[in-house]
Amino acid sequence: MRITVVRTLLMLAVGLIAATVGARAVPEGPVLNRGRVPSAAHAGAQPRDAASVLREMRAALGGEAALDAIKSFTVRGSIKQTAGGFTKQLSIDLSVLLPDHFLDVRRDWNSAGPMPVDITYYRGFRGDTLIRRTDSTMPFPPDPWPQTPAVIAQREREMTLRNKEDFARLVLILFGRSFSGYVLQFAYLGAEQREGRTIEVLEATGTDRYRMRLSVDAATHLPAMIEYLAGQGVMVSTSSRVAVRGNEVVSQTPVSPPAPVDTTGLPMVEHRLVPSNFKVQGGLNWPHRLTVTVGADVVSQMDLGAFRLNPKLDARRFDIGR
Repeated sequence: MRITVVRTLLMLAVGLIAATVGARAVPEGPVLNRGRVPSAAHAGAQPRDAASVLREMRAALGGEAALDAIKSFTVRGSIKQTAGGFTKQLSIDLSVLLPDHFLDVRRDWNSAGPMPVDITYYRGFRGDTLIRRTDSTMPFPPDPWPQTPAVIAQREREMTLRNKEDFARLVLILFGRSFSGYVLQFAYLGAEQREGRTIEVLEATGTDRYRMRLSVDAATHLPAMIEYLAGQGVMVSTSSRVAVRGNEVVSQTPVSPPAPVDTTGLPMVEHRLVPSNFKVQGGLNWPHRLTVTVGADVVSQMDLGAFRLNPKLDARRFDIGR
């Protein structure tokens, strides 16, 4: 008996970011317009500043000595991503060699009927060099912009900056500071009440003027949230016609490449990164869940296993070809 099956495969397109070539959005004003009560967490005490909040945050994360002793780390886990009503579960492997090497490897493996799909996304940076590669058993969508040298160079600069911003948010939550891979300047904005808690808010500004907001719980001194602007995730699809007899594939048409995705002009939207599930390991009190929401929707949830602290990482680990 010969059965013809048409399978449509859906991918969350990691690396396709909603941004205009040459006009990267920079949030110049406040991300949120909540009313804040300056220094409400310490009414009657000395005026608060960013350095004091970050110093207390580092103490809550494990202390200056323990944090300063970390020169590298790796961690594995899983990440659930949602876009366009579809959800994908991927494995994730993070490698960080401080101060300026960052590698995020995500693998999407599933069996779409008789045809297995295996996609690995590599992204990050080493110094000022972009890491960006996709290995796939099926055709991947082409870059949706003109392939001229000037446009390619501009997009690579933008992608490197976005990867550095991801790195900056991660190490800010883990270390309570920035590194030379992406330097941040901090300003104290004040305090506010959220769900019965007093939250102190800092603004962090990158060297490219990109701004994000760090919220710190005034009672525990642990990071509570980072707010930032970023592009929206996009969904692409492809299909193939497969003929099977029993459990064997007897013929199949080539997988059709997805249509190019034009992300030009799509707006940047506010994201909220919330760390949770803090656990003490090796003297460090680090989160093991990172949840990103847009509005009321959870767009990604990263669950991390045990961190490997100060593993010997060769810089060649980050030499990922295109």
